[in-house]
Amino acid sequence: MNQEISKNKIILALDYSERKSAVDIAKRLTKYVGIYKIGLELFISCGPSIIKEINDIGGKVFLDLKLHDIPNTVSKAATIINTYNVFMFNVHASGGFQMMKKM
Repeated sequence: MNQEISKNKIILALDYSERKSAVDIAKRLTKYVGIYKIGLELFISCGPSIIKEINDIGGKVFLDLKLHDIPNTVSKAATIINTYNVFMFNVHASGGFQMMKKM
């Protein structure tokens, strides 16, 4: 199996509060890992610029913010997230069909 395909089967959780720790581990593992999870803690700590930093080192970003709110709010948040160049993000189905449909 091609190394590029193999590394895209691994998602590494960057469960840090500090930018430096997250970027350092991503840089060290970029040869083996293709997708990095940025969760709420890191995203709130660093802002959207952390997504660009991970993309710049060659990683794809799974933005794990667990969107769950009224349909209009989630839809608008998803529209903004789509401008961040993320590979994927998640919503919680418990937000209901209308929320998911609005996406």
